[in-house]
Amino acid sequence: MPRGVKTALTLTALVALVVVGGMWGWAAFTEPFPQRSAQTTACTDTTLAAGTSLTPEKMLVDVFNASDRVGLASRTSEELTSAGFAVGRASDAPDGTKVKVAEIWTTDPQGPEAKLLRSYLGKRARITNAEPLDDGVTLVLGPKFKQVTKGKKSLELAEDTTVCVPPAPE
Repeated sequence: MPRGVKTALTLTALVALVVVGGMWGWAAFTEPFPQRSAQTTACTDTTLAAGTSLTPEKMLVDVFNASDRVGLASRTSEELTSAGFAVGRASDAPDGTKVKVAEIWTTDPQGPEAKLLRSYLGKRARITNAEPLDDGVTLVLGPKFKQVTKGKKSLELAEDTTVCVPPAPE
């Protein structure tokens, strides 16, 4: 086969490969993000009796990223889900939110939900008396947050406590 024909065939194959790769990449780039089901974002206020245990499965946590680290809320949500928590939203924190490590926003800073979640966040995480951004407990992550740690498997309730319990998975 003449050298010119080989060169033309090689260039044609390479151009075809680049075009196919470009089309695949564009399709992947423009694909919409998967939507979370509405079921995972709602919870029901439920009273747990004194003496029973609060476990991660009985808590809904919304995770917000207040740092410039891309994917921090998503990665942390996956780690919390692996630890047994139900995660509602994973999103960027509202503009202007300043957090150094991690803050749990709750209207009950001494409550068992905040204490159980804090056990998974390390010693530098703070519990803040603030209105949650959504249902359940709000976790806001700052630039110095590293990762979810091994926390308490349960917390025995000293008194009747109302928590926002997510629906059971189907």
